[in-house]
Amino acid sequence: MMFNKIRIPVLINSNPVYAPTGELEFIVVTTVDLSRRESHLKECQQNHAESIYYNRMRTIGELGVSVIHELSQPLLSLNLLLDMLKNQIGPDSEQGSAVLYIEQMQALVNKISKTVEYIRSFANKSESAGFELINLQSTIENLRQYIFYDLQENNIDFDIQLDDDNLLVYANPLMLEQAIVNLLKNSIESLRENDPNKTDIPGISVRVKSVRNVWIEIIVDDNGPGILPEIEKKIFTPFFSTKSDPTNTGVGLTISKGIITSFGGDITLQQKDTRGACFKISLPLAATNEATQLYNLIEIQNKY
Repeated sequence: MMFNKIRIPVLINSNPVYAPTGELEFIVVTTVDLSRRESHLKECQQNHAESIYYNRMRTIGELGVSVIHELSQPLLSLNLLLDMLKNQIGPDSEQGSAVLYIEQMQALVNKISKTVEYIRSFANKSESAGFELINLQSTIENLRQYIFYDLQENNIDFDIQLDDDNLLVYANPLMLEQAIVNLLKNSIESLRENDPNKTDIPGISVRVKSVRNVWIEIIVDDNGPGILPEIEKKIFTPFFSTKSDPTNTGVGLTISKGIITSFGGDITLQQKDTRGACFKISLPLAATNEATQLYNLIEIQNKY
């Protein structure tokens, strides 16, 4: 059925009505608009698909807890063995350079151990576990090492700007890094797409600034193809993805938003006059006393 040049699916039923004499008197025709029924069907299919994904994620989570348990002891033993090896070589021996390599190995082992501990605390649903006063300068500077290979492989410029080198927030450093890295990974993926109309050098910038000494804004900006207006409201939906890569689960932005929200902040997609995507992370600025910290939290919640 066409209405104002719009195709509308309808169900048409006809029922003949006969007179007592047996002659056809008239026909009752009814129509049912199926457009809403189809949208409800699609919604049910979407909910069913999401429930399957949630069950899979729960199974993966249960498996992950077992893996974390199995990793904890070997990591501890490996750290102790590296300590013993370092003491056996000694800093004054001819193999003194080996000590440096061992210390670098220990730093990597400690990094893995911290990640394992974070996942363990996350599995135990301890929301306050690992929260500490952190300086954003070190957190932001650490980002480069996580995406160094991707930047180099795709010839992507990466720029970091901090208005102040002493911006403090209460957060879990590993979780905060993960939330920002997820945004950076999305930018890198978009910049990998071939665009024949693109003439400028692919680039990503991270800008950090304080707003009214109440909250901090971390702005992740790229000059990729950007996000289509029709999907802007869906990007934080779990398992939503426009990529055909089967390894893409579509939960990166959802996880990032959940992490930042747990810190009392928010992530929003910003409008741009130029091409590309721009995300803004807002976090309450850490205060020296609880009253000011509470005020900052209320201020940022009222803002967003």
